[in-house]
Amino acid sequence: MDETHFQDPNKRWAKRAIFFGLLVVLILSIWQREAILGYFSFREHGEARIVIYAEPGTTVRLVEGNKPGRVVGRVGRDGRLTLVEEKAISGLRLSLQHSQYFAEEKNFDFVGKGEVVTFRASMAPLFGSVEVSSFPVGAKIWVDDEEVGTTPWTRKGIPHGTEMLIQVGLDHFVKQSRQVRILGGQKEEVLINLRSTWCAITLVSPEPTFSFDGLKVFLNEELRTMVEGEIKFIEPGKHELRLIASDGLVLQKQINLMPGQHLSLHLPDWFVKDEV
Repeated sequence: MDETHFQDPNKRWAKRAIFFGLLVVLILSIWQREAILGYFSFREHGEARIVIYAEPGTTVRLVEGNKPGRVVGRVGRDGRLTLVEEKAISGLRLSLQHSQYFAEEKNFDFVGKGEVVTFRASMAPLFGSVEVSSFPVGAKIWVDDEEVGTTPWTRKGIPHGTEMLIQVGLDHFVKQSRQVRILGGQKEEVLINLRSTWCAITLVSPEPTFSFDGLKVFLNEELRTMVEGEIKFIEPGKHELRLIASDGLVLQKQINLMPGQHLSLHLPDWFVKDEV
């Protein structure tokens, strides 16, 4: 008869637990073999290590004097670069360079044997962008007096610290400008609400019962349409306004309108009372 049938059940569970524990250790050792071997090799030989975390593709150079020297490595796709020395490291100065980020330098005064020092680069973006939009859309855009397109408009890859004079204009709207400064890693958003250059004149009567029916309005000798005492879509500038009442009375006035101005013109009593 098999003697295992006479073993204590607790002992059998203990053997199974040990077996599964050893199996887990074996699987982990195979999976992380290189890391484990590297760890024991590092401890055994007493190497000094510097682990740098930065954007993939970052070039790491030694700084000799005041200038970057030879390349010691490039940050891999995992965003990490490990420098290993068999002896202690002292007085090491490194420069990190990437085409899309500001260059950085880091001093390592001392890294002892068997010691690991990590450094995470800030990687400040070197370029920013600007986005210009307007209401209404379709306005022309000038950057530093050069026409570049119409709204909405975006430009990327602008170096940090660039200052730009942005102007936006549309027919029959007041041209507006903004001075902006681009910061690396940020998008400068410029929103401009354009103000119409069209002017309007509203005739105001002191008599509530006064009717504008039959009143003829001439602007620069051109007959204009009036709706409820208002004349719209007038170009800014100087104009000759002439009003002719139904009984032949004439009111003549020179006006000077600023872009987008809405002028209220009060009619004199003598003009209104004769028309009542």
